[in-house]
Amino acid sequence: MVLIITIISVSSNYRAIESYGLKNATNIAMTIFPGLMFTILSYNTYQMSHYPKAIKIDTNPGAIRLYPENEQKYLLLKDSLNCLLR
Repeated sequence: MVLIITIISVSSNYRAIESYGLKNATNIAMTIFPGLMFTILSYNTYQMSHYPKAIKIDTNPGAIRLYPENEQKYLLLKDSLNCLLR
C-alpha cells in the first residue's frame, strides 16, 4: 500500500515540477518521504525477523524488547540478564 502511495505521490509531484517548474512545485522532500519510510520499515522488519525469539523487559510505564540475531546471542543475553536479577 505504501509503495502504491509513493508511486502516486512521485508521479503527481513530477507532473507538477514538469508543468510549473521548481519554483511553484510542491515540496520535493515530501515526494521522497513515503518511499524512505517504506525502506526503513522494511529493513527493520527484515532485521527483526531472522530469529523468532525475543526478550521483553517490563518497565514502568512501558516495555523494552530485545531481538537477538541468533540462538547463541539469545542465550548470552538471557544469561546476562539472569545474572543481573540475582
